[in-house]
Amino acid sequence: MKNGELTQAFLSRHPENAARVLENLAAEEVAALFAELPVKLILPVIRRLTPATAAQILLHLTDDRQTALILQLGPRNAANILRNWSGEQRLRVFKTLTAYKSARLRVLLDYAPDSVGSVMDTEFITANLHQTVGDVEMAVRNMKIDHQYDIYIIDDNMRFCGTVSILTLLREDNQKKIRQIMDRNVPAIAATAKLHAVGIHAGWESRSTLPVVDRDQQVVGVFQLAMALEKPELNETSDTGYGYLASDILDIYWTGWKMIFGAILAKSQGSP
Repeated sequence: MKNGELTQAFLSRHPENAARVLENLAAEEVAALFAELPVKLILPVIRRLTPATAAQILLHLTDDRQTALILQLGPRNAANILRNWSGEQRLRVFKTLTAYKSARLRVLLDYAPDSVGSVMDTEFITANLHQTVGDVEMAVRNMKIDHQYDIYIIDDNMRFCGTVSILTLLREDNQKKIRQIMDRNVPAIAATAKLHAVGIHAGWESRSTLPVVDRDQQVVGVFQLAMALEKPELNETSDTGYGYLASDILDIYWTGWKMIFGAILAKSQGSP
């Protein structure tokens, strides 16, 4: 096996060990290595580097390479790295991203590194409390968001009011208003809350995911219990970047839920 093949095999099979080794090398040397390797291969390694080290390495890569990595690292890991860059260096990257992806990164960077807001998931579903079940159902069908089981209900001022689970949405009459079926007793986490304290939040007694709100009580993200138990910089569940799910897969999930709960409802309606 050639040296290049051996290096790639080591990075692929042992990303954690590789990160520890690379942290002891000069950033220029690591950047030269990364410049020659596929993005998919080096992503798991970069996620396991300290953010400060990863930031220095990326600065020695070309702009195109930096953008490709930032896009696929996922918002939380990307934000951790960008915190170590100057405002000018960040702006250069933001200009290469879509407005949507740039906005997601900026939201995370607005909060202190040790806060919930700095690592929250900024991809979530909201609905206005005046919408009907049918309207929300149609909107959700057209979304490409993975691993979302709750819809966060907001008022006309964007303030958090409650939640409706996807399963509840499927079982309710399409003519009902969302406010009629939402759960109002859902605790929220302040975006400014410290990460080290969020694990004892009372909301975990009944839920595994909680909404994150700013000082105006507007939903800015969601936070999962698993995120409080793991290292935030390692809590990226997808190697594909921003967690999008192909619409055909979402439609399979949706159709499956409809079939299951349609059968349940039909059976219950047919019972004496």
